[in-house]
Amino acid sequence: MIRWFATLDDSLANGRELWTWIGQVAVVVLGIHLAADQLDDALVLLLRQVPYTWDDAEFPVVLSAWAAVAVELSVAVWAAGALMRGIVVQAESFAEWKKHVSVEALVRPLFWLPVALAGSWSLAMATEDIVAPWLGDAAIYVGGGAGLVVAWRLGLTGLVRVTRAPPLRERFWSGWWWVPVPLGVAFLAARTGLPLWGWLP
Repeated sequence: MIRWFATLDDSLANGRELWTWIGQVAVVVLGIHLAADQLDDALVLLLRQVPYTWDDAEFPVVLSAWAAVAVELSVAVWAAGALMRGIVVQAESFAEWKKHVSVEALVRPLFWLPVALAGSWSLAMATEDIVAPWLGDAAIYVGGGAGLVVAWRLGLTGLVRVTRAPPLRERFWSGWWWVPVPLGVAFLAARTGLPLWGWLP
């Protein structure tokens, strides 16, 4: 039995990078999902304002849902790939980072920060809801603590990884066409997945 636990411990230690990557991706995917929900609602409203009579009244809803799913999946794959590159390659200095910098490399941290924070905030709210029946008013502190730990241990470490590992590009503007997609998702995540707006006058 002791040998089995030792083997399990070794396996977990050897797979630490993988488990960390999975956790970081999960937090960001949660933030992306929050943004995709808002994108879905916005597209429905936009399509219903189009001066056109749809043969199927539910078509705008279905089209919006699939469009949001497509954006969600594509951005999630992009974010996971960016994070994986951050595990494999890390710039050792700012000078080395500048050699391969591109517009996408600059966008990655701008995307990651609000989306990871939105995912962490969502986990904090979920934790609060789960423990509220037992802890009452103290649940908000438990949820907030859980969110802070996730943001620190997964969100922040993921931000460092994607920032220090820019994609290899031949030119600075390579991949510029993709930039509006993650930036749009980041905006929606910040707009709907963070409590900042309720604090503003």
